[in-house]
Amino acid sequence: MSPDRSRRGLFLAGGVAILVASLLVLLGLAGLVGGRGNPSYKGKTLRQWIDEGMGSQNASMHAQTIASVRAIGTNALPALIDWMVHRDADYQREFYQFLISKRAIRWAWPALMGNNEGSCECRALIGFYALGPEARPALPSLERLVRAKDSARPSKPANAAMAYVYVDPSQAERLAEQWGSSTNQELITAASRLRDALASVQAMVASSNKIAAPNAGPVKVK
Repeated sequence: MSPDRSRRGLFLAGGVAILVASLLVLLGLAGLVGGRGNPSYKGKTLRQWIDEGMGSQNASMHAQTIASVRAIGTNALPALIDWMVHRDADYQREFYQFLISKRAIRWAWPALMGNNEGSCECRALIGFYALGPEARPALPSLERLVRAKDSARPSKPANAAMAYVYVDPSQAERLAEQWGSSTNQELITAASRLRDALASVQAMVASSNKIAAPNAGPVKVK
């Protein structure tokens, strides 16, 4: 390779690195890197505990993550609600698609893709699963998301329904029955989301004798 071509390659690589670094800063300033408060336990933030659990195949690490979230307790709720509510702006969604298309800069994927809407919802699911009934103060926020008319992002109300079931399955059953008997189509749709979430958890209980493992990721909606 000629010296001129080598210099051009280095220049382009440096330009891409600067672009990605700048966007990392912008995305961080947009509030994606952590939830409200992001409380800590034993020297790690709530996000760090959950991310370690999500990224591990080790059952012991999963157990540590659940125990740590439970130790943080209701102090975790503001961050969990923020993660579940979070929506990517259009420019962020476009940037994620651009990033995926550029395999040459895949070294930047973990730092950026961990901040997108789906990853935030997955963190929230793990947190609500870990806290269970202790997260009941978050039910009004989850209920609003379950009832939301969101055709552009159908996974968000579906994931909110799963989180609701993790926290209070009995109340989820009552709401599903109440909304299902309504003449309001949005409530009927919300009832269906709760029923689907209840069925998913019950199926996992039947097949593995334990509640649906949240580290499997957000609910997939066809």
